[in-house]
Amino acid sequence: MVIFQPDTGVVEHHACLPPRIHLDPRAANFVEEGEPPVDPLTSSGNPGHGTGTASVVASPDGSSMTGAAPLVTLVPIRCIESVTVFDQSPVARAIDHARRNGAHIITMSLGGVASSALHAAVKKATHDNVIVLAAAGNCVGEVVWPARYSEVIAVGGINEVLAPWRGSCHGPAVDVCAPAEFVARANPRDPADPSAAVDGGQGTSFAVALTAGVAGLWLAHHGREKLIQLLPAGRNLQDMFNNIVRATAQVPAGFDTGSFGAGIVDASSLLQFDPAHAFDLQVDRRLTEEFPADGLRSLVMSAFGGGGVEAAGDLLSDPQHAAELACAALDRVRAGRSLRAHVESMPPIQLSPTLRRRLGSKFPLTLTR
Repeated sequence: MVIFQPDTGVVEHHACLPPRIHLDPRAANFVEEGEPPVDPLTSSGNPGHGTGTASVVASPDGSSMTGAAPLVTLVPIRCIESVTVFDQSPVARAIDHARRNGAHIITMSLGGVASSALHAAVKKATHDNVIVLAAAGNCVGEVVWPARYSEVIAVGGINEVLAPWRGSCHGPAVDVCAPAEFVARANPRDPADPSAAVDGGQGTSFAVALTAGVAGLWLAHHGREKLIQLLPAGRNLQDMFNNIVRATAQVPAGFDTGSFGAGIVDASSLLQFDPAHAFDLQVDRRLTEEFPADGLRSLVMSAFGGGGVEAAGDLLSDPQHAAELACAALDRVRAGRSLRAHVESMPPIQLSPTLRRRLGSKFPLTLTR
């Protein structure tokens, strides 16, 4: 199975990565165009991130750790330097590149604002029976894009006692959860031994990497072509996998399925389930967005209430201002989780003069809790 990973790229040598993966002819670099997807570890964003997440997927047997699917082929794409993404164009390019070059699975340990190009790339990939997964996000509260798109499998995080990881974004957009606290991962930034160090990583980045590895096991176990032959008209592998991974998820007592998806990924139960019955399941899935603006509408509702949605109006589907509005909403949600918001008042949001004028005086620029 072939898993493509849009991320910060990988280091050239690490004992916990498959050897020479940066030289795979299908790999790509959209940061330093034309170069191999090598992470120089010099950016101010998230240097080393792609190495860590890649190891969680595919670290080979015999190294200091073993990935979720050590025999898959992992193809890195360097398209970001920071996992907080405000310009989704390189991510959209990475998804299209993966689809055109034989991806079976795309795993994205990144997130940010919405983008029409990103959404279009996701829909083309799932239409072509590529399984697409993304991290729900960290420490914002609301699920970020691309995980927020209904076509993407959004993965939240749990801790070692099978409770939600405290930093995991949550809400009805989450499909399922996986470990996100102190997950063993390759660390190329350890000065003592940068080529072999392993430590614990935290975040939904690692939860989605683990789930992507499980998806690779599922495809290999049943045979991808056989699974495709089982698909009813109008359905794809994304639908099938999401149905089964949700139906077979482990649900601990008291688990909040309204905010953290159907439960916790259970690889053994997933592999044992007969895929011929995938579409007989009555799985409580999130609703498909009728319009691209629906995801932004729900985010603005969470951040600013009904008054904010009413004041935003057509701006929710305006490409010129939708990204800035999403940023403002995510900032407001994140600020609302702070101690200051509880003991004082919410800080005023920062908007460009043009957007502020377009929103008008009815938009709630300042709110108290």
